[in-house]
Amino acid sequence: MTQLSIEEENKFSGREWIFHLVFWILFYLYLVWDAYFEAKISIVLLDSFIYFFVTASLVYLNVYWLVPRFLFARRYVVYAILFLAIILCGGGIKQIAYTFIIPADDANDYPYSYIFFTWAFKTLFEVSAISSLKIIQNWFKIRDRLRMEENKRLSAELKFLKAQMNPHFLFNTLNNIYFLIGRDKNAAAVTM
Repeated sequence: MTQLSIEEENKFSGREWIFHLVFWILFYLYLVWDAYFEAKISIVLLDSFIYFFVTASLVYLNVYWLVPRFLFARRYVVYAILFLAIILCGGGIKQIAYTFIIPADDANDYPYSYIFFTWAFKTLFEVSAISSLKIIQNWFKIRDRLRMEENKRLSAELKFLKAQMNPHFLFNTLNNIYFLIGRDKNAAAVTM
């Protein structure tokens, strides 16, 4: 797969913008609903927004930068290292946000390393799951495009074969010329 075809697959159409918007709104609403009874609404909204923003940023970074440049280019080790790095950064950003921006009553109950790796694991799961949806969608698009190209190629070959001289017609013409040579050589010469 060439770089151009990967970039073509990643372009948004109008329908895709709407799908992305609806998906992320639902994701945000899920986050708000999940934490609704745990704190005041202002804290829940801020908490959910930070969580949503970090997760969405990492998903788009993975899907539109890491995957095309490293995973599809078969540079698996580089991709794995960079993917792990963005996951750890995402976990760190969430840890920082929840430690310094959002007040939490039970934040001191757990060691920072436990909280950090919990955020990193959740981030890994979410980014992997959401990114896989886009990768699968791209795979289906590429498969459909390859089928269309194969159908076009087969159609062109069929038209080319139909445009060639029909062997039965050629056989009949040669047979008629042979017959005319036996009857009248002048008529056969005019036919050729």
